[in-house]
Amino acid sequence: MAATRQLQYRSGSLLIDIDLTKESYGAEGPILLMGQILNAENPDRQFKDLRVFLLRGKRVKAQTTPSPLGEFRFELDDGKNWKLSFEIEGRHVNPISLPELTSRPTRASR
Repeated sequence: MAATRQLQYRSGSLLIDIDLTKESYGAEGPILLMGQILNAENPDRQFKDLRVFLLRGKRVKAQTTPSPLGEFRFELDDGKNWKLSFEIEGRHVNPISLPELTSRPTRASR
């Protein structure tokens, strides 16, 4: 059974969409992170210099340069303390903490 989270963040004019997908609950298998970063006030404007960093705690584990449309993707291991950080045209954006997808959802009490 797949676990999925769809997240959306806004920081000033930046709009960040993130999809996290894990194919099954439990410790095995990676989590697929796909995202897109846009200028919400001018969606057709492409960023000249954009980098996305995947951090665990304070350590950079991976980085990528998004497509011209602002799309990016990472695969990450299970665990806690994953964050995304962005550098846009020389400016840092506050890191985004990612939710954990390793534990089973709890059922609501009746």
